[in-house]
Amino acid sequence: MVSDVVLLKELPQAIKKSAHPASCVRTAIMKDEYLATLKQAGFRNLRIIEEKHHSFEDVVGDPNAKILVADPKKKTQGLKSISELEEEARKTVKEILGSTASISVSAMKPTGAV
Repeated sequence: MVSDVVLLKELPQAIKKSAHPASCVRTAIMKDEYLATLKQAGFRNLRIIEEKHHSFEDVVGDPNAKILVADPKKKTQGLKSISELEEEARKTVKEILGSTASISVSAMKPTGAV
């Protein structure tokens, strides 16, 4: 069983490049490509057990939802709630949420497969 963030549609390169290096968004790939990669690695009987989509409205209203905000000029970073973000950053979060999903995939790797 694996869980990961996948893309439902491509994100602009500017968003991917500006994401924190450890961010799931920066390295996320398209959902179909993700599943194909698991198959190429020898996994069989792939089943998506759960697929979660997060709307901007759900996240902005959640007081526990935070985003890592980095300021490269000041070389600082910190957590902020969505409601604390400037309008342009809020638009970016909305685009990311509309382009991604969190999936949990169950699969089997046959004995002896490499």
